[in-house]
Amino acid sequence: MFARPNTLLVFYRVSCPTCKLTLPYLDRVSMPVLGISQDDAASTEKFRQQFGVKIESVLDLASEGYPASNRFGVHHVPTMFVLDENGKIAERIEGFDKDALERLGACFAESERVPEFRPG
Repeated sequence: MFARPNTLLVFYRVSCPTCKLTLPYLDRVSMPVLGISQDDAASTEKFRQQFGVKIESVLDLASEGYPASNRFGVHHVPTMFVLDENGKIAERIEGFDKDALERLGACFAESERVPEFRPG
């Protein structure tokens, strides 16, 4: 696919409140991140600008039947997959999970009121 060794894939929708919380923090993880938006290009770009999302994103369109989401069995967003050096799924993370993001290298300041978990 598009992944490099030890890559984090994140499936998201621009209308998802938990995605709005999660995606800006993904710049802090210690591995390459690829976003997979379930929305059109214009909506995705507007979302990226509005929430300061810097990760690269590709589209997984409804008009095409969400092929990537279906292949990965995504039923809720955000859903993240850590791919190992062989491109195999090493971990699946659903929703916002502060502990999981910290394990991936994200740091959170005490002044940031970040929840421990928020379902997608």
